[in-house]
Amino acid sequence: MIINFFSNFINKHRKNINESSFIYFMKFIQIGLSFLIVLIITKNAGIDIYGQIALLAATGAVISSIMELRTNEAVLRFFVREMTTGHKDRAYLVIFLGLFADIIIAILVFVFFLTLAPIISKYFLKNLDLENVVRIFGLVISFRFISGTPLGFFQSIERFKTLNYLYSQETIFRVLGLILILVLQLNIKITSLVLLYVIAGGLNAIISLFLMLLVLFRMDFRMEKLKYNIILIKEFITFSCKSFFSTLTKSGYNNIDRLLLGYFFNTTSVGIYDALKKIGSILGFVGFPLPILTYGKMVRLQTNSKLDDLKRLIIHSTKLLTIVNLGFSFVIILALFPILQYMKIPSSRDILISMCIILFQGIISGTIWWGRNFTNIFNPLLPIATNILLSLNLIWIMFFLKHITEFSPVLLMSTTSLLAYIPSYCIGIGAFKYYLKNSSGYNVQIF
Repeated sequence: MIINFFSNFINKHRKNINESSFIYFMKFIQIGLSFLIVLIITKNAGIDIYGQIALLAATGAVISSIMELRTNEAVLRFFVREMTTGHKDRAYLVIFLGLFADIIIAILVFVFFLTLAPIISKYFLKNLDLENVVRIFGLVISFRFISGTPLGFFQSIERFKTLNYLYSQETIFRVLGLILILVLQLNIKITSLVLLYVIAGGLNAIISLFLMLLVLFRMDFRMEKLKYNIILIKEFITFSCKSFFSTLTKSGYNNIDRLLLGYFFNTTSVGIYDALKKIGSILGFVGFPLPILTYGKMVRLQTNSKLDDLKRLIIHSTKLLTIVNLGFSFVIILALFPILQYMKIPSSRDILISMCIILFQGIISGTIWWGRNFTNIFNPLLPIATNILLSLNLIWIMFFLKHITEFSPVLLMSTTSLLAYIPSYCIGIGAFKYYLKNSSGYNVQIF
């Protein structure tokens, strides 16, 4: 039965499978290199240093989400629309708006880091000597913003190979830098790590912008072809603001767990927890290409009111993804203790249970791989309520469990994360089904 299912799925989606082969390869490289970074840092610098860099990354994600407008998604939505309708001048205006917003926000994010460095170093890193390190790390997040519009542009013109190279590029630079440090037999410290991350982020931003401009000029792009269009500008701003609130609440949930561990415990706990999350992120390898490959098709199906076809696309892809993720989870559990031994992380029953919880959450979250695409198509405001609920649940559940249990920090956080996620997951699925049924006249059964 399973063999027939896979055979039928491959026959129906052979074109997408062929297109996604390179995407899978690059995602495999990205996940592998990200995991290699964890191995190198934990083995040569210790889990505490890795915890510091992981905590800086989580802090940066939360701070940047306060200002992030998701310009890559706005560029994708409006560039495709304007090019499809033959308004090339408006499509170029979309690129200009995206770049302008990226640069302004990148500057503001860096100012935020400069201002909040004393608080971050004192209450989360618990080391006032790291104030300047925190300030420098702000450049890493700023450079990431500048890469937003190029990512949206290459996805909009379906240059998936270029897009996925750009997604992996910064990680590649980081690994090369770490290898160079090892070859030169230098000590890996938090300062050298942050400087390495800044250089990698800067190179990534420069190359991303250069490649986008190169393709634009080949498309006969000229500055004089830009035309002021107040309606398009308002649409761009409105969509970006809606996506901003969604991203703000989602980023809070995705990163507040590390901040809570750093605040209540220590960077070692953050390091162990983040290492387990990195191992669990392997599940994202399978589902990563799906939103990229299907976004354009989902937009066309929704535009043409072919919601039955949209439903089938989601169901077939979700079934296959769940089966494969179960297989990956089994392999991860078998290999867990040897990996932890290499990383010099003590193995324990709590660690094993935490890894199982993280994997289970990864499997169920994989069943809504289509969520971001869906909300962008129908209403970007839909995820905001569930994301707010996630963040609030995460905080109060951790406080509650912390006082009634004697869980280790990592087990406490992984349990809290799962318990906070399940109610919002159920509410989100119900809301999607209700919205589709009442807005389209179709009784769409997602599951």
